[in-house]
Amino acid sequence: KIQGWDISERCVQDARKNAEEAGLELKFSRRDATQERIEADLVVTDLPFGVRTPGRNLPELYRKFLENLRQGSWETAVLLTARPQLLDGYHEKIWVRYGDLDAWICIYKNK
Repeated sequence: KIQGWDISERCVQDARKNAEEAGLELKFSRRDATQERIEADLVVTDLPFGVRTPGRNLPELYRKFLENLRQGSWETAVLLTARPQLLDGYHEKIWVRYGDLDAWICIYKNK
């Protein structure tokens, strides 16, 4: 069972369209990952980089997300970000090129 969440309804609709065009049956819903309990074997997320979201308080958003993630039940979390300095406690950090941006994949293992 694969689920996708986003706080933006437009992003949820775009994800549904992409999955449909790829022939995949996935469930997408509008949910806030800083508030909804996260229950999964694997969590994969593309955190906001702050490039298209100026004015958002990224440190606060990242802090709330990590606090909520740590309250959930999951085995591995893989977070893509351009702001690894806003994250803590990851087990591994891998640099990647994401378009014309430097980004990092931060991997967490739940105890």
